Amino acid sequence: MTKDYSRITKEVGEIIREARQRAKYTRKELAEISGVSRNQILNIEQGKVRATVEILDMLCVALEIRLTQVLKPYE
Repeated sequence: MTKDYSRITKEVGEIIREARQRAKYTRKELAEISGVSRNQILNIEQGKVRATVEILDMLCVALEIRLTQVLKPYE
């Protein structure tokens, strides 16, 4: 069985966006807190890029969520 990485990338982006919105951060604020550029956050949230584990971890730390929550679509 092959994984649909396009779908997974979009789901990961949705998880990050929802967590950011729950935290009431703008993309700019999340960028400042996490060290990930606003443009990169936008691309991740829109499912345009596959983020590295390092970038996802930086976002998770800033959003105070577990990396395993974000990686759930890969199961």
